[in-house]
Order: sequence, then C-alpha cells, then structure tokens
Amino acid sequence: MLDAVPGLVSWVNADLRYLGVNQHLANAFNFPSHSFIGQEIGFMENSTKFYDLVQKFFATSHI
Repeated sequence: MLDAVPGLVSWVNADLRYLGVNQHLANAFNFPSHSFIGQEIGFMENSTKFYDLVQKFFATSHI
C-alpha cells in the first residue's frame, strides 16, 4: 500500500533505526528496500539534518 504513495516513505523506531521503507525511497538511493531495515537513519548520507530532525521529534514527542 505504501508503494502506491508517490513520495518517499519510511518508518523508524525511537532508536532512529529503519523498520521499513517504501519502494520509491529504496529506488531513490539505489538500495533494495530490505537493506534499510535495522540501519540508523541517514546511514547513506553525509548530512545529519534529517537525523537531527527525527531525533528532536522523538525527544519532544509525548507518546
């Protein structure tokens, strides 16, 4: 179902590790989707902007 979404979609846990990604995101980075599972977010980039954003979200989230 998430592969029908025309954007890049991922789901991560509070440890900032990927639980899964849609095929669009996997294709954007030229990786098979299963290779993201268990990896820390941002593992394929030099920039920490996305990591920092998600880390702040989890730090301030009132779940």
